[in-house]
Amino acid sequence: MVLGSVTTSISNRWILLDFLWKSLPIRLICVYASNCPRERAEFWPNILEQIVAERMCILIGDFNEVLSPTEIFNCSSFSSSMQLFADFINSSNLIESPLQDRLFTWQNSTSKSRIDRCFISADILVEWPNCFLSALPRNYSDHTPLLFRSAVNTDWGPKPFRSINAWWEHSDFESFVANSWEHISVTVQGDLVNRLRALRSLIKDWNINVFGNLNNKLDDIHHSIHLLEASADFSNLSDVDRDGLAFLHSESYRVSKQLESLWHQKSRGNL
Repeated sequence: MVLGSVTTSISNRWILLDFLWKSLPIRLICVYASNCPRERAEFWPNILEQIVAERMCILIGDFNEVLSPTEIFNCSSFSSSMQLFADFINSSNLIESPLQDRLFTWQNSTSKSRIDRCFISADILVEWPNCFLSALPRNYSDHTPLLFRSAVNTDWGPKPFRSINAWWEHSDFESFVANSWEHISVTVQGDLVNRLRALRSLIKDWNINVFGNLNNKLDDIHHSIHLLEASADFSNLSDVDRDGLAFLHSESYRVSKQLESLWHQKSRGNL
């Protein structure tokens, strides 16, 4: 993604970024509304002033408010603060990006609610008709992270082969390389370059079939976490499911650290 210059404005309850994306002016507003109804009532007109027609607007964050009683666990009545929030959204002319597959975005030991949301201007739907909002694993926070994205794929071109540091953390990689090189030295004819090419091909196969694509592996873990956390929106998890969820969070952390190592390696120009 190519961005133009970014202008930033910061308040005690929001961060605003103005930038160009492919010559399109975009305003991203990240909010963290107060948990006090009176302060939220004062906040809505303030943030409404930042939503301008000259730019495509994305308003996302923790609004500490819901639009209906169904968005709070065991709630059955509307409140005046819900109505004020709804009035604010109607006045903004923004459209909510529906959250896929989840009812609640925040929970503690006794309560659940949907206080984290994303609203977009209508022209964003014209530019990115397949954009969507999805939930990420909650991990150690009491909030569910939200990911707003389009379905557009980017072709980054061919990828050169380089050794990945995270491979060496795998218990079998070093012995695999040693055994493969010993086999190649006997079976592959030609100079060193041919043998290195053969080794590269074997490592690529090992990466796919044994080590696995880290992004795909993390996606699979997050999908499993998502299923368990989504089911917890409707009923309490069993002890087995809670243990499984804890294990999946541990695996998510482990694979995320491997990805972090990979991206750190890329940032230093080694990949």
